[in-house]
Amino acid sequence: MSARAAKLLACSSLLFACAGDGGGEPSSTSSGAADSSGESSGEATTGGATSSDTSSSDTSSGEASTTGEPSGTGIPRLPAGNHLGMIIGFNAELPPTTATAVDAAWTEALDRGMDIGRVQISWAELEPSPGEIDVAPLVEQLGALVDDDLAPMVLIETLDSDSLELPPDLLDPDNPNRLAPGLAFDDATVTGRFAALLDVAVPVMRDRGVFGLSVANEPGTLFERDPSGTDAVVGFLAAARSHVHGLDPELGVTMTMREVEVGTRFLDAVLAESDFATMNFYCALPDLTVDASAGTVRLAAMMTATGDLDVVLQELGCPAGPDEGASTIGATAELQAMFYADVGAALAVEPRLRAAFAFQLVDWSPETIALLEASVEDAPQWFIDRFVESLATMGMRRYADGTPRPAWSAWLEAQDGL
Repeated sequence: MSARAAKLLACSSLLFACAGDGGGEPSSTSSGAADSSGESSGEATTGGATSSDTSSSDTSSGEASTTGEPSGTGIPRLPAGNHLGMIIGFNAELPPTTATAVDAAWTEALDRGMDIGRVQISWAELEPSPGEIDVAPLVEQLGALVDDDLAPMVLIETLDSDSLELPPDLLDPDNPNRLAPGLAFDDATVTGRFAALLDVAVPVMRDRGVFGLSVANEPGTLFERDPSGTDAVVGFLAAARSHVHGLDPELGVTMTMREVEVGTRFLDAVLAESDFATMNFYCALPDLTVDASAGTVRLAAMMTATGDLDVVLQELGCPAGPDEGASTIGATAELQAMFYADVGAALAVEPRLRAAFAFQLVDWSPETIALLEASVEDAPQWFIDRFVESLATMGMRRYADGTPRPAWSAWLEAQDGL
């Protein structure tokens, strides 16, 4: 499995929703909000340049756009109604029986009406050397979705949870989780380089019907120890959005945030510069235990926090727990199915909840899990046990043979209801 595939899960909110354990087991809360005073593995990412602080623990009210563009321009290219999609997974290989089952499941989903898909690609991959733009990987991935008549959404990773995905010359050579000395995210050097990428990438996306572009994934993770620099991240979003609109006014621009940021000033500031809200949403609480009210109470709270904006759930996931033996996280196949059914019911009636992408169709492989487990070997054992169980049972289908869990039927029934 590639290092990139490993990072995609290690950087998901499944792991970082519970940042701040401090070596001890955190308490569960019905809201799913983590204590923002806790430590995390993240670092502030400015390279020495300063900007005013938009604290991620400030619970003040909504922000105004700094660019003069109104927030909530919407998602004009997304077809009317609400939509379901899914990510198959990031395993490099699947057992033959599982691969056959996955192909059949994908076809079944298309036959039942699935009409959206998602691409996730890094800025560094699209600009492999300074000034050299290569959108061939983007063209290839979008082509696969268009061939299936799926309306695409694109995430270009810049900040991606606990890592930076910028071209290496913009990063600190001694610490790639920091920008180069003297840089901040809203500096003209950074925004100008990203604009040059957008000049090439946006026409590619426009011609393939991309309805939404997220320019970062869970950026708040990197600022949990030190929130300085978040204003610069909001400035980066504002600059990117303004530039995109100059190239393609119908392409909605956003930045993907975490549910644990509900009620924070950082989320409010990001939403003020977004055309629509994009959130990652799991049934797990910060301690990784499953919350049966996630798809109802917590989803409603998150929708309230997004104001009048349309909402896309970029990652929608819930572990099922083991088929045999006790679960360390209180998970069951029935709770997993209920989570998808609850979110599906909300999709059917909430006009602002425009789209959701199941994360994911197939469990993580044992090889992938072993690699990811090694990456958290210094964590408390309770966390490692829960983390491993979550990975091993996150799919709507089992890795070993591709057989469906009840969540697969719940997902299909939710699709039927749209």
